[in-house]
Amino acid sequence: MKAIKDYFKKLNRNPYDIELESLAQTWSEHCKHNIFCSPIDEIKDGLYAHYIKRATREINSDICVSVFSDNAGGIIFNDDYLIVDKVETHNSPSALDPFGGAMTGVLGVNRDIVGFGKGAEPIMNTYYFCFAKEAKGKFYRDKERTDEILPPKYIMKEVIHGVNVAEALSGNSPSTIVQIGDPITQKKLSNAALEARDLGLYNAITDNGAGGLSSSIGEMGKDGFEVDLSKVLLKNDGMAPWEIWISESQERMTLAVPEENLPMFKQIMKKHDVEVCVIGEFNESGKAVVKCPKGK
Repeated sequence: MKAIKDYFKKLNRNPYDIELESLAQTWSEHCKHNIFCSPIDEIKDGLYAHYIKRATREINSDICVSVFSDNAGGIIFNDDYLIVDKVETHNSPSALDPFGGAMTGVLGVNRDIVGFGKGAEPIMNTYYFCFAKEAKGKFYRDKERTDEILPPKYIMKEVIHGVNVAEALSGNSPSTIVQIGDPITQKKLSNAALEARDLGLYNAITDNGAGGLSSSIGEMGKDGFEVDLSKVLLKNDGMAPWEIWISESQERMTLAVPEENLPMFKQIMKKHDVEVCVIGEFNESGKAVVKCPKGK
């Protein structure tokens, strides 16, 4: 916060709403995973670094081609293929909407596979349901492990009378904030992207999960970019520019397509019944420029 404050103080102006929202979502738990990466009790380097990254470094296997640097991880399968894998938890969305939350989690993983390298093909989903050992009767929350696993009747009482679900019972369902995925559209998009990949029509691809365009374009355009939000295809009218910029989108990918490849690229998208729009360009300005004409 201090660094952000100092930055805008140097510019001698207050931040725009789109700047604040971009910074907020970038440092949100959804995007940054602060809890997962932070020190916890005796695990000083955090769960992620201690149990996942450290184990991978210690194994140091030659089959690991890409780890911790892309949307998914890739290992060598044989001389011709890599196996790409992505694991994701979706506990919070699934708590709000069990079916929709789990479904969008699965489709989000699929998007990460499509967004690996210049694109990989999703071939299989696996599902794991993890919980503590009930026989011990303890759930790890603190050093003394004093928190009991709650009995079903107590859980039911909390669910029925809890604040969040009370809103759901009143008609203001929190499940509306969970985006529902569309597997058919995702399959069309996946097929189209892979065909365009094999023809060498684009240079980079990533998905619009988490922070939406702000994440995908921000990650791909580290050297600079310019975007016109009025060109973005929308599901709903009346969205503010900052909402268009940071909203997570299901079954939507951002690709870097050289201008000379656009006609053929659009032709392939149309063939697969996939909508496409050109919203800006990457450059070497070192600046992130996001525009939205008045009245749009």
